[in-house]
Amino acid sequence: MAAWFFPAPGAEAGLLPEEQLWAMEATALEVRRLWFGGQVQPFYGGVLLRELGTELVALLRARPEEAPRLVEEVRQRRAQVVVTPFSQPRDLAVRLRRAGFYPVARQGAYVYRPSLPGPQPAEGRPPAVAPRRRGLVPWPPGWLRRWLRPAGPAGPLAIAPISAEGLPEWNRVCWEAFGPPGLREEASLFEKERAFVNMGSRALWYLARLGQEPVGTAILYLGDQAAQILAVGTRPGYRRRGVATALVCRAIADFRARSRGVLFLDTWPGSGAERLYLRLGFRRAYIRTMYAPG
Repeated sequence: MAAWFFPAPGAEAGLLPEEQLWAMEATALEVRRLWFGGQVQPFYGGVLLRELGTELVALLRARPEEAPRLVEEVRQRRAQVVVTPFSQPRDLAVRLRRAGFYPVARQGAYVYRPSLPGPQPAEGRPPAVAPRRRGLVPWPPGWLRRWLRPAGPAGPLAIAPISAEGLPEWNRVCWEAFGPPGLREEASLFEKERAFVNMGSRALWYLARLGQEPVGTAILYLGDQAAQILAVGTRPGYRRRGVATALVCRAIADFRARSRGVLFLDTWPGSGAERLYLRLGFRRAYIRTMYAPG
């Protein structure tokens, strides 16, 4: 494999071996394929993911001499292309822009690195906080005060994986948490049922409850070489109580107990979710950009 890893602006150079970066990106693509029921076929050393009405090109490892033909075929297909700092050829983004493609989405991939400096979570708990030093560290910090705040009449927070019977309740919480415009709850449930079946025993679908009230969701997908946390969401009205923190910490604990390789998740750079994940021990590994034809 050619060692063409050029970190994206703001990414941490040398955070992971290139093989693990490829494994993360392959796992993210596998999750998407299972979620939407797409089909894959080889495409210039990478893959072409065919979904209903769309095509996506990713994991490209084309040789430089193949680049002109690659870009032309993508343009004719009007497919979207995922570009990472280690995509090949290394000037792929430049070639796509010259061919009339433009960036439509930019997302960061964050890897769990507990050995790096920073607070790390214990199993099922928020990360440890540095001891108080007079005049330097306020105690407790704001996020921990919110975590320690009594839940009120709803009761204590509990997290457990669901079975297929619990999927409608899980979907309602997720649908309310993310509120995708134009997607009805029934269509959202159909999408989750397909993903639940396709992922099978490789995935743990967590539902968080305050007392008897379902309030948050998350998924841990255990791939062959990497594991991904996704669908971390909290219902409006229950946010800023540590629900997302507890869900991520539970997923980390289960990853440690069940899997090897790397654990990662995706989020938007500069978002509130990014700040949460950085606090829990995740570090940005790279940024992927999706290009679409003009």
